[in-house]
Amino acid sequence: MLSPKKETPYIALNEFKLLSVTKAINGLISGFPAESRPVVKNTCTDILYHYTSIEKLFSILEGDSFWASRSRFSNDSTEGEILGEEWINQENYYGDNYIVCFCGENDKLSQWRGYCPNGGASIGFKFISESTYTICRSGTSEPKSNMELYKNTPLPVIYCRTDDRAENDSGIYDVKENLQNSWKAIEQLLPDQNEGLYKIGLRDIVPYLKSGYFIEESEYRLMFDNSNGELEDYIQFRTLTDGTKIPYIIVKCGDLLRGEHSLKRYFSSEKIKEIFKEHIESRMREPIVIPVGKDQKDVCREFTKLFNKHKIERADSPKLKKRWEANPLRIICEGHLPIVSITVSPSPKQKYIKEVIERFCKSKYWLQNVEINCSNIPYINPNI
Repeated sequence: MLSPKKETPYIALNEFKLLSVTKAINGLISGFPAESRPVVKNTCTDILYHYTSIEKLFSILEGDSFWASRSRFSNDSTEGEILGEEWINQENYYGDNYIVCFCGENDKLSQWRGYCPNGGASIGFKFISESTYTICRSGTSEPKSNMELYKNTPLPVIYCRTDDRAENDSGIYDVKENLQNSWKAIEQLLPDQNEGLYKIGLRDIVPYLKSGYFIEESEYRLMFDNSNGELEDYIQFRTLTDGTKIPYIIVKCGDLLRGEHSLKRYFSSEKIKEIFKEHIESRMREPIVIPVGKDQKDVCREFTKLFNKHKIERADSPKLKKRWEANPLRIICEGHLPIVSITVSPSPKQKYIKEVIERFCKSKYWLQNVEINCSNIPYINPNI
């Protein structure tokens, strides 16, 4: 990845590249000949879910951050190799990518079995398109010089056939060749290159290619590229149970370099009521996003009071209740993880775990409006 110009020294993934990558992925998903296109399951949704253990759930909540791990150490041993060794050697592709993975579906049995075998939770995130993320050296407060900013958004994984071939009426197609040949057509969809901005290539799309055997995961990825060593100073290592050390980086939501200012001038009591009423009555019902500010906590609590009042009102009104279930209002605080829901996996202690999570979220103002539920899937005793 090419570093941006000096005017924006902290933005490593500029908006031009993000737009290009997004268009290329959508183009690849829809641009293949129908007979030879890769296996794709693009479950478009505005909320993405991260399945994890209870221990890691609380680490995420307490740290208010993601741990993006190097993609080569994911659950797919063919990660980064879909285009084959010949392409890798020819392009000198190293692929030092760090990813956070999400599923497009909540309360999914295969995800519970794969990522929460001993119990866990599904965390629902409401991402705002092209948000800013801050890479930190640690999870604590740090000097601004120890941070790096990214413009980023989760993008869908493209699932490819792993046998390299697929028969159709016209003969046999090689998926690897098809990917590379289709790229020429996809390039026509991309924004024009100007002022020396980085033009993406297939190597920028490879982090989003995955074996079709994992199609059940309906995966989306938030990806951070270290191909040029931009994030080298931010890489840390965690130890697995077998003693192996896995590289990762700490990712926080929002621009932590932005100075905190007062929000009271804009968010007066009258204005808060006006904004809330407007969002409640809207058909689209976009989330209320509270900017970073030194009094963000006070503003969030004002919105929460109105939120709880409406909660009581809709409990007595079937019409309001139905509208809410179809499209609930979300309150998101910039600078914090945009968590809007937590679903507890099937387990014998499910209700107890839910109660513990509820109590924890109540202690953090940006988590007070998170919906916490139990999985609808019945628990099966593994010893039977």
